[in-house]
Amino acid sequence: MSDEKIDVVAIISPRKGKVDHVLGSLAQLADCVHDNEPKALRYQAYREVNSQDGSEDIVMIEQFENTAALEQHLKTEGFLDWARKLKEEDLLAKPMVVKVSLPDLKMESVREELRTHSSYIRDNLVPLVACQAESQLNNRDLALLKSTLDRIDAIPMTLSLLRYSRIEKALFRISPACAKWPAEIARKAVEILWKWENELGPLQNLRADLWSPGGRLEGVKKLEKPPDDKGEIDADSKSSKTSWSVEGKVDPLRAYTSGHSGFSVGAWWIKAAAAFRDGVIDGTSWGITADEHVAYAIVIKDNEESMTATDGLIRYSTSASDPGVVKLTKTILGDVRGVVRVLRSCKLQSPLAPVAGLRYDGLYRVIGYGVRLLQDQAGKDDWRYSFLLQREPCQPSIKEALVHPTADEIDDWNDYQLSKNGRSAKLVRSVYGDPDIDMTAIGFDMMRCDSGYSSRRPSEKET
Repeated sequence: MSDEKIDVVAIISPRKGKVDHVLGSLAQLADCVHDNEPKALRYQAYREVNSQDGSEDIVMIEQFENTAALEQHLKTEGFLDWARKLKEEDLLAKPMVVKVSLPDLKMESVREELRTHSSYIRDNLVPLVACQAESQLNNRDLALLKSTLDRIDAIPMTLSLLRYSRIEKALFRISPACAKWPAEIARKAVEILWKWENELGPLQNLRADLWSPGGRLEGVKKLEKPPDDKGEIDADSKSSKTSWSVEGKVDPLRAYTSGHSGFSVGAWWIKAAAAFRDGVIDGTSWGITADEHVAYAIVIKDNEESMTATDGLIRYSTSASDPGVVKLTKTILGDVRGVVRVLRSCKLQSPLAPVAGLRYDGLYRVIGYGVRLLQDQAGKDDWRYSFLLQREPCQPSIKEALVHPTADEIDDWNDYQLSKNGRSAKLVRSVYGDPDIDMTAIGFDMMRCDSGYSSRRPSEKET
């Protein structure tokens, strides 16, 4: 709340021989604060000596009546003059470290504000700049971005705020190496990143804790490959698909409900196992989710989809070996309402496929089907069913689904790939659409450790 007191601790590290000079200037500043800022409740400086190397720091202890009083202090002529002299006279051995104790409710609003800024930069401005032939943002976007960076710079940063908002990843994308960003904007982003790294350490070490409570892969575990006849496990074998298990509370009946079942169009998962955990599909390895009566959902992958000339109308092709095929045909025969949930996999060969993971694209009505006899790769007969699916009109547009995965979701997918093997670098480059992208600049480091981002599941608020 704005009426709660704000505590500030600033650690100032003067150059050798400059401690007394800085302390003297702080004493003058403190007199000015005491005389002119009644809402500054405490403003004191202490000398602190490092017993190991003899270096001296100055510790400032400050307290303000509320957030507005602190913000006003930072704008006063006395404080600005003091800060300017520190820089002009080169009095500091390293940047100041400032810690601010914000009230809990204020901190929550700051977390959400930073997350909003991160989404605005990464999901709106970055694609906009990438599409422009030349650099310039329009005046409105440029003014808003300058204001946003100034606001971000003014917020005392913590690792907790970074892990929640991922704002540093947004600033990494404003790369000085990219000529399309105005130079002043790129410099400001770099200055902020440098300040945070001086205070908090290397920012590249921040990664998503995907398996933590609430994480996108909570409860999802990869099963070890079964041993061969000799009792040995071939780690390089690709003869069978990877198996996954889901632990914890799973509602087996949620997948067998019609309609959206509480999921928003555009909901996104790293893996199908996580989608099963949340109940949008069932746990079978088949593409069609169905019970003994009717089909409820379809996961489209590989070459199973083809586009038609009619907007929203697609053709879905699958093998008769999928047990759900018969239930899907019932919708045409009029036994049940013919609407199913459609999810698209990144493995799908279609312009509507997500670049990563698995995405829910809304409800489709089954309006027709046909059957053909083909031969599979082994030369065996294979009956192929082809269904016509028309997207339902009274739901969010497909355009709302196509914005997923967002930059935040790609972060989690990126970190999941990092937990695997060296092939992930190629996949990350394909997602960003740039084979020459600087992997370090986007936070991609094969050697870094997981330090615990706040990974979020898509359906927690929909259940």
